[in-house]
Amino acid sequence: SSFHRSTDSGYIHFLNATFVYRSLIVGLLLMFAHMRFWSARRQQREVESKELAVAQQRDMVQIEIKSIQQQLKPHFLFNSLNSINALTMTNPEEAQKMVQLLSEFMRGSIQQHQSELVPLKEEIRHLQLYTDIEKVRFGDRLNVVYEIDDTLLNKKLPFLILQPIIENAIKYGLYGNTDQITISISAKMNENNLEIEISNPFDAITQETNKGTGFGIQSVQRKLLLIYQRSNLLKTQTKNSIFTATLQIPQL
Repeated sequence: SSFHRSTDSGYIHFLNATFVYRSLIVGLLLMFAHMRFWSARRQQREVESKELAVAQQRDMVQIEIKSIQQQLKPHFLFNSLNSINALTMTNPEEAQKMVQLLSEFMRGSIQQHQSELVPLKEEIRHLQLYTDIEKVRFGDRLNVVYEIDDTLLNKKLPFLILQPIIENAIKYGLYGNTDQITISISAKMNENNLEIEISNPFDAITQETNKGTGFGIQSVQRKLLLIYQRSNLLKTQTKNSIFTATLQIPQL
């Protein structure tokens, strides 16, 4: 009995003597747990904030891409409708053909999401519709040659990224020129990039006469930058009166 009382007394003395230390340890553990909790909460908020910023940036990119595309369409429609109006007086059958082609082209443009990546074969189909419309205007003076291997047809690229370059080629190749011109479109793989090259005759005098805002080429550069975050994916050069635009499309 005296042994138990001595033991109890010693234990109580130990508890009293170590109370401050035990309280300090418990306090430190609670503070550590509190810090871990708020650190985790802060990290979670940072992750959520970054995800929100990325989503907002992505939305802004999509809005700008759509804006670029919408700025291209009115110019194309204006030219096409002017041509249809002229043809209704001189060649009603060709005017009807152009209306049908324009309707099919615009239907495809509306159905596709403008910010999507599409297979190369789909882009070529839209290009062929576009150049068929222009051939109604220019007849045999416009010749388009494709050099594209079938193995590349499923490679992806931004929707209607090539049309402004073809429109540019027609503007500076055919306007003010009575000769036939050939626009060449070729594609190949360059490491992990789909390399597309578009070439057309270039007359410096015609270029000066038809000088515009240059929005077409700028729109392609901007669209590539927005989608791929790279500013070196479109290069242009003029050599021996041939203008060449070369696009590098990363295959993600």
